[in-house]
Amino acid sequence: MKDERSGKLSVTKSVALSGVMCALCFVVMYLAAVTEVLDLSGMVLCSMIVIVAVIEIGRYYPWLIWAVTGALCMLLLPKKDVALEFVLFGGVYPMLKSYFEKMPTVLSWVAKILFFNAVFTGWFMLSKFIFMLDVGMTMGVIAYLAANVFFVLSDIAFTMMISLYFSKIRKRLKIGRKK
Repeated sequence: MKDERSGKLSVTKSVALSGVMCALCFVVMYLAAVTEVLDLSGMVLCSMIVIVAVIEIGRYYPWLIWAVTGALCMLLLPKKDVALEFVLFGGVYPMLKSYFEKMPTVLSWVAKILFFNAVFTGWFMLSKFIFMLDVGMTMGVIAYLAANVFFVLSDIAFTMMISLYFSKIRKRLKIGRKK
């Protein structure tokens, strides 16, 4: 699957794999939007798909997967809030996580939390001024605290899933081995 000399996927295989990942992400997000209870689960599953794209394809292809899937979700999903979750956070965070984790640990966590809180604040403002959901001050503080705890735990879970992918799944699929 990979070019023997460079160790990278060919352009044709990268584009094909990206297309399959876009379709898979869209189907997952569509199911999340239709069921109305799996929106965060769908976003996390799509994030894992994009993480695999970051690992296996690299370059700019994960950004294309995010852009194409996000556009399809915004155009075709019946619930736009589910699409916004993917566009604002779930689809873009895996690429940013790979950049953030090249920094020293403390700076990495500061950057991750700042990014998450910027996105959450934007989502909070959209909810208040566009969707007209009025959340009181106490509920707002509780929402920020709960969301930050969820974010930190999900980031740790993502890291554990990446380690599992490298140690077990990749070996079973025989990806990255020379024949």
